[in-house]
Amino acid sequence: GGHLSLTALQSNGSWATVDLTNVVGTPISAGGAPSAFVQKNGTVGVVSANAANGHLQITYKNTSGQWATNDLTNLVGTPATDGAVSATTDPDGTLAIYSRSSLNGGHINLTALQSNGSWATVDLTNIVGTPAS
Repeated sequence: GGHLSLTALQSNGSWATVDLTNVVGTPISAGGAPSAFVQKNGTVGVVSANAANGHLQITYKNTSGQWATNDLTNLVGTPATDGAVSATTDPDGTLAIYSRSSLNGGHINLTALQSNGSWATVDLTNIVGTPAS
């Protein structure tokens, strides 16, 4: 049914699968494959595109150890995406999420959770000339 699930090897050596759509309400994923990342605190998160509206969605374990999800299009203003997403954590702890916009000719956007805890989003195609894809 398009549910977003995460399978991970836990610190105790056992495997676990979590249906993130059922557990925290992560929307059904659209377009390309979701992208997993490791957070600064060592837990796993995933970014995906919402099938209903193309909004960039982040699902992660929060500091209390519970799963949470946020719509980054609403929270930060990241443009809707066609599902082409990728995420990485820089050595300084900055979470960098790259997405291809489903609007404006496929511009590449960067949405970042900076090490100071604030979010930012920029259109890399406009700012530094990254080619649209």
